[in-house]
Amino acid sequence: MSRIIVFPLGLLFATHLNASPIALNTGFDNTPFISSRAAALGQCLSTSANGLDALYYNPALIGDFYEKAEKPLITHLFFPYIGSSSGDGGNKVMNDRLTGEPLSSDKLAKELKPSSDSIRPYARLSLTPLALFKRVLVGYTYNERIASYRNNEDPSKPSLHVDERTMSGPFIGFSEAAAKNEFYMGVSAAFLKTTQTIAEWDEATATTEAARKAAVLNGRRSYEGMPIHLGMLYRFSHFLKPTVSLVINDVGSTRYTPSDKTLSTEVTQERETLGLSISPSIKNWGTLHLTAEATDLAQASVPTRDKFRVSSELTFGDRHGADSGVGIRLGYNAAGLSYGTGINLGILSAQIASFAEDIGAGSARVIERRSVINVGINIADY
Repeated sequence: MSRIIVFPLGLLFATHLNASPIALNTGFDNTPFISSRAAALGQCLSTSANGLDALYYNPALIGDFYEKAEKPLITHLFFPYIGSSSGDGGNKVMNDRLTGEPLSSDKLAKELKPSSDSIRPYARLSLTPLALFKRVLVGYTYNERIASYRNNEDPSKPSLHVDERTMSGPFIGFSEAAAKNEFYMGVSAAFLKTTQTIAEWDEATATTEAARKAAVLNGRRSYEGMPIHLGMLYRFSHFLKPTVSLVINDVGSTRYTPSDKTLSTEVTQERETLGLSISPSIKNWGTLHLTAEATDLAQASVPTRDKFRVSSELTFGDRHGADSGVGIRLGYNAAGLSYGTGINLGILSAQIASFAEDIGAGSARVIERRSVINVGINIADY
């Protein structure tokens, strides 16, 4: 007798469940790496991004703010730098996939099946070795992501939507500082290959492994693209260190070309972010960063409420941001409050965050809360 999935089919295909459309490709999901610090700050860090964060959140700060003290040639040599983002049991699914469990197996089908429309397993893992040579950043990123949710685009035929993506490739970025070290400008680029597997398991394909496998094979596709990010920043010489920044992500809109020429090119729209902040020192033991941002400035389709975010970060020690000895972070955007903390012991650093994100498509609001973790070994800092 063929095995039958023990799906609660009454829940899977009930018509009264929420039909809000989902968009997994959010700003945080599309970043080339996972940053717990960015998550804790609600992605509001364009005036204080440093270390790896600068690659995407403001390339002008690759190499950080200028300091009179001479720095070594290599300040960051991370191997490894690991990031994890998960919610609603997605880690279990990711672990099974990494150990070789087929996506169409009975075991994974049960784990991916949400018990109701409000449960959407999500997990993302990134591995990012990198080196920072003064104001030049080079590295390689590997990302694995898997998620599932109830798809109600056709109310008469609801299905379980499974979306798995692998994104990898090298990246490079550099910045320059003006003679007075008040104006900074930088650019970064990544050469990314994305392989995506999409499966729709409806009532006809949900019960047998063979049918699910066929659906998976029919939904596999690959793309290549080169996102370019540009950043500018001006820091005033005042004890509050007021700073203004402009970041343009995916300059000119990034086009991802499919390997299968019968498919359409995927486009990630250009995003502009304007940031303002103050960073007063607290005696000689710490710094308080207060930041406000407006993003998606040219996107008329983005609701006004989703264009603004604020954050605060208290760091201890003579370093700031991701390099600080201890950091306490809060961020707020239209999805809600995010928060987190981090510790840097030199060669070893760890960051954790709870991140609120809106994954609703169009005007739909679907708020998710995810746990985000980074662990890094900086061989250059010993």
